[in-house]
Formats: sequence, C-alpha cells, structure tokens
Amino acid sequence: MRIVYISHSAVVPTYHTFFSPLAQSPDIDFVLITPEQYKEAGHVTTAYRGDGSYQVVPLPVVFGKSGRQNLHFYKRLYPVLWHLQPDILHLHEEPESLVTLQAISIVRQFPKRPKILLVSWRNLPDYYQLWRRWQIQRYLYPRLTQWTLRRIDHLCTGTREGEAIFRALGYAGPITHLPHHAVDTKQFFPYSPERRRALKAELLGDPATVAIGYVGRLWSLKGVDLLIRALAMLRSLPWQAVLVGSGRDEQWLRQMVAEAGLTDRIRFFGACPPERIPEVMNALDVLVLPSRTTQEGKEQFGRVLIEAMACRTAVIGSSSGEIPVVIGDAGLVFPENDHTALAQHLRVLVENEQFRDEIAIKGYHRVRQHFSGEAIAQRIRALYEQMLSRDHGVRK
Repeated sequence: MRIVYISHSAVVPTYHTFFSPLAQSPDIDFVLITPEQYKEAGHVTTAYRGDGSYQVVPLPVVFGKSGRQNLHFYKRLYPVLWHLQPDILHLHEEPESLVTLQAISIVRQFPKRPKILLVSWRNLPDYYQLWRRWQIQRYLYPRLTQWTLRRIDHLCTGTREGEAIFRALGYAGPITHLPHHAVDTKQFFPYSPERRRALKAELLGDPATVAIGYVGRLWSLKGVDLLIRALAMLRSLPWQAVLVGSGRDEQWLRQMVAEAGLTDRIRFFGACPPERIPEVMNALDVLVLPSRTTQEGKEQFGRVLIEAMACRTAVIGSSSGEIPVVIGDAGLVFPENDHTALAQHLRVLVENEQFRDEIAIKGYHRVRQHFSGEAIAQRIRALYEQMLSRDHGVRK
C-alpha cells in the first residue's frame, strides 16, 4: 500500500521518529510531503529530508515562512498527488486547514479515490471562540471543519477529549485516540552515571544536589511561575533548578526568582539547540511540566515528558490536558495551578532517592512500550490495514 503523509510539522527531524519504522514494513510505500521551508518554533526551517528509508517530497508553500498553520497551502500539490496515486492519504493537519481542503479536493478527482485519514490535536470544545468577532476565522473555520468531516474515512485524535469534541460537531465515522508523537530512543537514552554527573556539574554547578528542571517556552500557559513558587517553599532542601527555554514571560519569571531570593539556585539557561536536549534531560534528576489551562489552550501532549522518561529521568506534570495520559502511572501528577501540591511532590522526590529512581525506571519502560518510534509505527500500521479492509462505499 502506498501512503502519502502530509505534514507541515515534519519540516523538522523531531516529527520523523516513526516514519522509518513505518517505511520498513515490506507492504508499505511511504511518501512524505512537507514544506520546502516553514516557520516552526519561531524559526524558518528548511525541510529535513529524512534518513533515506522513505521518500520526502518538499514543496513550496504559500505563507510557509510566516508559519500560518491553518492558512498555508502547497504549490504543485496536484501533479505530485496525481503521480503518487496513494491508497491512503494521511493528513497530519487540522480539519479547518487550507492544506486539508486542498488535498481532499485533489484526490476526490482521482479515478481511484484513496482512503483519507485525518489527525487532529484539538482539545478545546469552544476553539472557534478564541477568534474575535471581526476575524474571518471565527466563521470560516467551522464551515471548513464540517466540510472536512463529511469527506474523511477515519479520524485520529491526539487528545483524550478529541472524540467527544468531534462527536458533538456531528462526526459519525470511526475515531481512534492515537497521538502522533514518538521519541527517538537512539537519541534519548540514559547516559552512564559518570557522564550524568559531569553534565549536571556543567549545567548547575553542584552534582551533589538534586537537579530539577523545566524545558520549554517561558510563558504563562506552561505554568513556570508555579514551579518557582513551589521551589520557594522548599528552600531548605538540597536542590538546584534550571529553566531551559525562552519566551514572552521570561522577564516576569526572572523578577519572580529575584524577589524569592533564589537567583543563586534557579538558573535561566536560555534556548537550547535540539541536539543538546538529550544532554539536558540526562543532567536532570526531575523534570517538571507544570502547564495550566488558559483561554489560549491547554497541553496537547507534552513531548518533553517522553524525552525525559526515555533518559530515565523522573517526571512531574500537572493535570492539564494530555499530561496525565502521557505520564500514566510512571510519574507524579498534581492538580493544575496548585503550586502547594507541586511542592509536596517535589519534596518527596528530593528527599527519597530510591522512590525517585523507581519512578524514573517506570517512565523509561513506559516510553519504550508506548511512545517509541516502533510502538507508534506499529499502531499506525494496524490502523492502515484496518482502513483498507473496510468498505465505506462511495464518499460524497
């Protein structure tokens, strides 16, 4: 079976983790279509061409360099799809995306129409209300969503809330909860104790204390202020902390740290190159993802959690969005916005090294079982086979 996978996120290597295991299946011909250039994570990035085990077709896009997630669309997509003639069109784009509209409109013209699989990460039922009344997206996106939902064969949701949201929108087709995130276990793995101590000394200065860290954007949705407040309650314990990342709230967070008198214990590391993230995860004893739900959104997955767990680093997360689903029983979860509860979890992990190690080992095994590239590829492969075995008749 020929699979054509379309994703703007796949412009960066991080989102290729399960492509190679998929392409290695003898019955799958896997082709990725992604932008030649796209603004991902604040930077215009040239498309990653893969590891050679699958075909990558980078195409020019309109609005790619401005990173307009739902408004970008491809040039020359029609002749490429016509040449490829996929059995399954796998769209890792939201239902209101112009790319989704473009791709479905094209393949509906083919003599042999492919099955269409759509991936959505939506976890807010009132998503369209985020747009102001004078913005066209508030009115256009619901119509595009309804158009898309009538023309797909299967919907994958990346979040546990997704099925209820799309059922409420009237979608009656099959739905599978299948997060399209995986961690590269050849890149993220536990280093030797000696190397971990050396990295901890480099990152924090004192390898004898418990290293607590946050990795991600520094803005209110991520709840970094909650971590600072929790640490302020534990100043008598032997810990050092590092905040890795940058963002619009960095100055406010720096001021919080200064006012708490913790400038000598909480370090701002700044943005970190992707290739150094495995080193950061190995330098930490505990990673914290204290996200909160706001009008702007809530946590759709929490990739840093599986990266830390793959490095055998203990994790703590809030109850926001998909975080508890990702952690499962392999970490600690606190009620979002409750910095006192977070402080209690941190106290346990700082004071009890044996329990901290047990949690870290649980996380390591959970990632390899559920979130490795091979594990996600196996689930997607089974879904492909299920889709092709079903007969939906003629689509509208």
